Amino acid sequence: MHMKKTTTLFVSLFIFLAIGVFSVSAQQIQPSGKSIGSDKQGNAIYQVPANGIEIGYKLIGYGEPLVMIMGLGGTMDNWPQEIIESLSKKYQLILLDNRGMGYTKTNETMFTYKLFADDVIGLLNALKIKKANVLGYSRGMACTIQKSNAPLDF
Repeated sequence: MHMKKTTTLFVSLFIFLAIGVFSVSAQQIQPSGKSIGSDKQGNAIYQVPANGIEIGYKLIGYGEPLVMIMGLGGTMDNWPQEIIESLSKKYQLILLDNRGMGYTKTNETMFTYKLFADDVIGLLNALKIKKANVLGYSRGMACTIQKSNAPLDF
């Protein structure tokens, strides 16, 4: 009987420690910048200064960070709600508007792919994110998920 109680105590302690380790490794990303409103689902929308402009974004869900980049001409609100709901169960989504779209400002800098990439890196740096998964969508092509362990700078 004593052995059974010891085993139960040990298993309970192990589960408690495992939950604690998981919660430390999957910390919630804290917003940076200023709150500027909310979307139809009640998710807060923020703007953060990065790469010479104000970048509009929102954070949804909990888990590993997943940056969701909509194709040119679209905004973060163009992602289907079913995709947002499904992915936010496993990932903390970082949805952003590209330069000159939605809640993201622009300046006189000519648009280039490198400029758009630098905008995303600027946002991730402002949010203190060292690595993230990326999901991009453009021109009706299929989405791809990519894991990156590379530093977020060039």
